[in-house]
Amino acid sequence: PNISRLKRAVENVFDAMPMAQFFAKCALDKRSTTKVLLTCLNQALISCVQYLTDDFTVAFWSQPKSTLLKKLEMCIELKDHALNCLNKSINKIKIEEREPFRVLYITSFGNFIEFG
Repeated sequence: PNISRLKRAVENVFDAMPMAQFFAKCALDKRSTTKVLLTCLNQALISCVQYLTDDFTVAFWSQPKSTLLKKLEMCIELKDHALNCLNKSINKIKIEEREPFRVLYITSFGNFIEFG
C-alpha cells in the first residue's frame, strides 16, 4: 500500500465525519459514526501490516533491518496522522457545539496508539 495515499484517505474520512454528522443526525448517530471511524483506523492498521510484510509475501523479521526501520517509520507516521486527524475532527465538532463521536471507543482501540 502507498502510505501517502492512505494518509490522504484517512484525512478525508475524518474531515467528512463532522459534516456527515451534521446532515444526517438520525441516520448517522454517534454509534454509527464511531463504527465508521474504527473501521477507518482498523483499515489503516491492516494496511500497515500488509506494507510491513509486502502483502503477506515476506516474513517480517526476514527483511533487512534498514528496510524494517523505514517501513516502521512510515507506519508510525500514518498512525500519528490518523490520530491528529481524529483530534482535529473532535475539536471541530466541539467548536460547533455538537456531541462528538464516542471517543472512548476509539481510544480504547488504544492498541493503535501503542502501535507507535
